[in-house]
Amino acid sequence: WPCDPCVRLPKELREYVASPRKYSGNSQICFSGLCVTGPPGTGYFFITLSVTLVLGWYLFSHVLVRYAGNHTVGQTTVALHLGHLLFGTAFLTMLLTSFVNPGIVPRNSSPPTLPAHVEKTNMRYLLFGDTCITQKLCTTCNIFRPPRSKHCTFCNNCVLRFDHHCTFLGTCVGLRNYRYFVLCILSSSLLLAEAVWITAHVLDSVVDIGFLVVCSFLFLAIGVLTGYHIWAIASNITTNEHVKEYYLMQDQYGFVTKNPFCLKPRSCVPGFIRNCFLVCCKPGSFGEEVERDVDVLWRRPQTQAFGSGQSDP
Repeated sequence: WPCDPCVRLPKELREYVASPRKYSGNSQICFSGLCVTGPPGTGYFFITLSVTLVLGWYLFSHVLVRYAGNHTVGQTTVALHLGHLLFGTAFLTMLLTSFVNPGIVPRNSSPPTLPAHVEKTNMRYLLFGDTCITQKLCTTCNIFRPPRSKHCTFCNNCVLRFDHHCTFLGTCVGLRNYRYFVLCILSSSLLLAEAVWITAHVLDSVVDIGFLVVCSFLFLAIGVLTGYHIWAIASNITTNEHVKEYYLMQDQYGFVTKNPFCLKPRSCVPGFIRNCFLVCCKPGSFGEEVERDVDVLWRRPQTQAFGSGQSDP
């Protein structure tokens, strides 16, 4: 398993993206692998950046200026400092999400040698306790995809703990930039809420009304997205796993898959608190009780709960 590569990328992963001879995906690599973003023409990062800067400029140079003239020094100070903090956080984490390596998995130059019966299906199985998931061979990268990873068709990479490909930021959201993404949408939601509340108190022109409508729409959209990802973190599930219903499927034996990565309560700590800590503080880990009870199988099990697993396309 990856050893917390959110803090320090393992050497083989760094060398892969830093070497033009080794890297074969579509992502753009700059500064010897320190900057990684999606392929050109597949996202709207510069549109997102422009909208962010324009809305921020109007909020701080027009709306907050008029708000300061009608309210006390204390109220104005709080609004200004909170606005600057949220805007700075949202802007910085947006850049980090867009330009940090999401967790690209190195490719093999040739496919691995497989048992005869595996060559027909390109699948093996990982047994986590009493739950079995499918691990598929990626025929593009010539590797068995690590658990919870997926091959992104836009970037042409297998990405660790793949969540989704964000069109608005033009990159994959995976193991190494998921926390930045969540912090970006959370701070953006709070900033938009502040912008809506302050603008409603200083409406003075048609431009103000348009600004209020745009901020209200963005607040609803990004607020719902933020709430969804808070739930996903508490459940320790990715967007890819949830959308494709990995843990709601039944196999031919009638077994229903459960999420093997959703931690159970321990002592006085609820399971969702442990999930939040794991995703936010130790994203490179599956949890010690999960990692110590795993086995690789080359044949389909007959008795355990079985499902499609996180390695499906």
